[in-house]
Amino acid sequence: MKCERCNGLVIAVSFVGGGDDTHGAWKYDGLKCLNCGYITDPLFVKNRELTRSVAAHQPASREYTPVTHHLASIGAIQGQLSAVAR
Repeated sequence: MKCERCNGLVIAVSFVGGGDDTHGAWKYDGLKCLNCGYITDPLFVKNRELTRSVAAHQPASREYTPVTHHLASIGAIQGQLSAVAR
């Protein structure tokens, strides 16, 4: 198999974690690229597909409008305060 990221060689791997070496708290079988280290499994693929399908049905986002922060004019106010303090 080939990696979907880099087209490197992908091998089947059993992942175990969350416990000692003999009794892991979790275990799953997945695929790991020997070239870039990318890991995937059927659950990853399913979740990606669900995320893409939900995103495709979202309404178009509004265009970004920059907001001027209320502290943007503080430089002018500081100059005025300095003049008054003198």
